[in-house]
Amino acid sequence: MAYRKAPLKIMTQNCRGLNVPERRTHLLRELRKKHVSIALLQETHFKEGTQSRLRNRYYPSNYFCNHPTSHKTGVAILLAADIGFEELDRMQDSLGRALHTYWERTSPRPLGRIMALLRWN
Repeated sequence: MAYRKAPLKIMTQNCRGLNVPERRTHLLRELRKKHVSIALLQETHFKEGTQSRLRNRYYPSNYFCNHPTSHKTGVAILLAADIGFEELDRMQDSLGRALHTYWERTSPRPLGRIMALLRWN
């Protein structure tokens, strides 16, 4: 796969829940249209195990932190397929409010390490 040569675009959004299929489809379409490289999402409201519905061929690498028993809180990080990152480490809280992921770029143009912190208060 050819890696992206354009600058990385990072977007953050309060989703107010993504359990409705139309909202997930709309979000993924908007991310693709705006050429977002890394999407940081808050208030996804997924229950543990249901987040796999938020994935397509343009955003295959997804990281989630969800509340274990209810549809509240939840954060996610989506990576575009063409940016070439490899996950090095991940930390998250048990209530779906914070997710730390560490990546290293695997494409020919190294950027070093990137740390994305997404926290819901």
